[in-house]
Amino acid sequence: MPRVICGASAGSIVASLICTRPYEEMQDLFDPFYVKFDCYKIREDNLIGIIARYLKDGVFFDMNHLQNFLKAQYGDLTFKEVYKRFGWNLNISVSIYHEKDSYRLLNYLTAPTVLIWSAVSASCAIPNVFEPV
Repeated sequence: MPRVICGASAGSIVASLICTRPYEEMQDLFDPFYVKFDCYKIREDNLIGIIARYLKDGVFFDMNHLQNFLKAQYGDLTFKEVYKRFGWNLNISVSIYHEKDSYRLLNYLTAPTVLIWSAVSASCAIPNVFEPV
């Protein structure tokens, strides 16, 4: 396995699942029950609720539900902790929030104290799907 793993958007979820575990647990990721996933907490709305949220807030899905899922997966690990504990150099690409901003690549050198779940949620903040982070 390479020691540098990168991801953006949904790829940041996968990259972080790999990097927040020791190498010896890689095989466990292929077990469908290993990832703590509760689809009822992610998919809390019916079609009417999703459309209502889009008309009210301009997004289809609630970022809080995604963040709760991410926190359950990664806990409060930072980029620096992931590098020190597991030896992975996790890189997450984050899109701009304002047009004046530039894109960012977060890792243990550029953002050592940033929480992994926070970076992943920012990377997944697709316009009209999730609100910006």
